[in-house]
Amino acid sequence: MEVEGVKEWKVEKILNKRKIRGVDKYLVQWKGFTAESNTWEKEEDLKNAKELVDDFQERIGAEIRRQEEVVEKKREKEEYRRMELPVMYTAKVLYGWDNKKFEDEYLKKLEKNWRRWKNNRQIDENEYLKNIEEKMEEEN
Repeated sequence: MEVEGVKEWKVEKILNKRKIRGVDKYLVQWKGFTAESNTWEKEEDLKNAKELVDDFQERIGAEIRRQEEVVEKKREKEEYRRMELPVMYTAKVLYGWDNKKFEDEYLKKLEKNWRRWKNNRQIDENEYLKNIEEKMEEEN
C-alpha cells in the first residue's frame, strides 16, 4: 500500500503496549508477515491504524478493570472470613456444636463445671480453715 508516495504496510493487529524512554509504543503485527517481523511503533506512526489502537486500548482497559474486580472480590472474601469466625462460629469451632444445641449443652457443661469448681473450693476452704484452727491451738 502506498500513502503520499511512501510504501506502507498494513497493520493486522496491535499485540502489546509499553513505554520506551517515556514514549508509548505498540507492538504491531503486520499483515502478510510472520511474528519475527513484529515491531514496536510509536502511536503517531500508526495514524492509519487508529481504529486498531483504540480497540487495543479498550481491550486492555477492560482486562485491567476485570483483574481489579477479581482482586477486590478476593480481598472482600478474606476480610469476611476473618470477621466471620470469631463472631458466628467460635462455639462450633471450639466445641463442635451447631447453634441450636449450643445454648443448652453449653449451659449444662457450664453448670457442671461450676459445681465441680465450687465443691473443690469448699474442700480447699475447709482444709485451710482446719489448718488455721490447728495452728491457733498449737500456739495457745
